[in-house]
Amino acid sequence: MESDKLDAIGAFGIFRCAAFSGIRNIPLYLDETDEGYKKSAVGHFEDKLFKLEHMMMTETGKIVARRRTEAMRDVLQYMKDEQELKDFP
Repeated sequence: MESDKLDAIGAFGIFRCAAFSGIRNIPLYLDETDEGYKKSAVGHFEDKLFKLEHMMMTETGKIVARRRTEAMRDVLQYMKDEQELKDFP
């Protein structure tokens, strides 16, 4: 269902994924070069969540999914920047 897919992405989707990962003791962030990357929360974004945008059937769903997916990409970029200490002056 389109609404279920929309619930899985965006700001709430990020928190849902983080909460699930915490309960299951799954790492939140691993570098893309790490062999466990696909099993991390951010790996799940790449493996599943970013694909949901392209599964929308309605125009409204496509618009909302595009915004929410972009928000998720932004958060992941911020995480990567922090992990690489790029946020230091």
